[in-house]
Amino acid sequence: MKKLFARLVRQSPAMIVALLALFVAMGGTAIAAGSALITGKQIKNSSITGADVKNKSLTVKDFKGSVRGPRGLRGATGATGATGATGATGATGAKGDTGPAGPFPDGNLPAGKTIRGSYVIYNAAAGAAEYLGSTITFGFPMSSQLNATFKLTSDAATPQCPGTAANPQATPGNLCVYEGLGSNRTKPGDYTYATDGTISVNKAGPNGAMLFVLSGGAGLAYSFGSWAATAPNTASASVAPAAPADGGALD
Repeated sequence: MKKLFARLVRQSPAMIVALLALFVAMGGTAIAAGSALITGKQIKNSSITGADVKNKSLTVKDFKGSVRGPRGLRGATGATGATGATGATGATGAKGDTGPAGPFPDGNLPAGKTIRGSYVIYNAAAGAAEYLGSTITFGFPMSSQLNATFKLTSDAATPQCPGTAANPQATPGNLCVYEGLGSNRTKPGDYTYATDGTISVNKAGPNGAMLFVLSGGAGLAYSFGSWAATAPNTASASVAPAAPADGGALD
């Protein structure tokens, strides 16, 4: 090796340059010939990395379909579109069944239904046997007159009027008046009159009745209480009031 190097040193500069040129030419040809033999089959999959690729030597076309770039910024919101046309009205649903009549009729009170209220008779009498009265108004008309019964605190219950002043009751076709508190009064034989334009003693008209007591003497006379009126039952006649024990008007 030393001898070869000594011979190269003894050569002329021109010879040295010629030898170098020949070496480069032969080496480049060998490298070129050798690179032509390298194909994709000779490269192991996943063996080439980014470090083996020259920067900026690849284009977007080389990555199309295989590499996705970073997400871009969100664009500005677009203008609101025009309002669409109003849709067609849907079909009307089937009508439901009609419900039952409400509790307050627009006409006669239904058969067998009971309404209740209170009454007050209060006045100063100049002497005994003065008529003192008050009005009872049903509010809902009856289909016909009612039999009327006026019960003072001392009177017993009857089949058509089985209630009390605290719990007034009446069977169909009857007006039952219950005194809860009274003083200096007696019950006349004609204690009620129908208010339907007729002179019907101890009856109630379709809309109400006039109620009377007699003063027992001079001074304050009063009678307070409640009443119940039940519409006639269309399936049966109303119960007639019983005759009083004293033989007077019907009670």
